[in-house]
Amino acid sequence: MRIQKTNDLLGSSFTKKEITSYLKALEMDVTDLDDHRSQVKPPSFRIDITREVDLMEEVARLGGYDRIKVTYPSIRASEEPDLPSLSLYDKVSEIMVGLGFNEIITYSFISPDSADILGQRQTAISGHLWRYKIR
Repeated sequence: MRIQKTNDLLGSSFTKKEITSYLKALEMDVTDLDDHRSQVKPPSFRIDITREVDLMEEVARLGGYDRIKVTYPSIRASEEPDLPSLSLYDKVSEIMVGLGFNEIITYSFISPDSADILGQRQTAISGHLWRYKIR
């Protein structure tokens, strides 16, 4: 595990000693490689720890999320206008909600038989979504 990489990713300033103590508290075997790196072996029951970033997540959790500075992603606004069909969909949706309609979107793993049991009417939308109007 690279200490500087951990701090760069988390936006933190954890010391190597702190990181080592957090990982050892989780029953991980930590061996110093040099001043900036450690070799970490998670216990056999921690099958969720497979990458360096998983260790970094544990450091963040144990070190305290309050020690990680808040940052916002750098997002550039799109120069492309919204598709007219999406704009129309949004407007119609707002009008229908204003008229008292409800919309629920679930994924296609909900079978038509399940909807019938619930007494819901269904409509296939693009083969992947089902929309139900609650009566």
